[in-house]
Amino acid sequence: MPMFAFAMGPRRNEQHAFEKARHELDRALAKVPEITPKSVAVFGGVDHDKGVDLRDWESIRNWANDVAEVVQAR
Repeated sequence: MPMFAFAMGPRRNEQHAFEKARHELDRALAKVPEITPKSVAVFGGVDHDKGVDLRDWESIRNWANDVAEVVQAR
């Protein structure tokens, strides 16, 4: 079964914040070397208290559609 991984989290729209989130996700995935994701993505997060919403729904939808194509092709 193909595995896909994503993280939500950066609440600052800065390249460094997204790179840090990706590094943390990669570090977590490294703890399970027997799993190799077909695709890995990081999407912006939400902080309702600060009025921050960095979710890019078009990017999320596109990634999910790509995942669906891979799964359906199996």
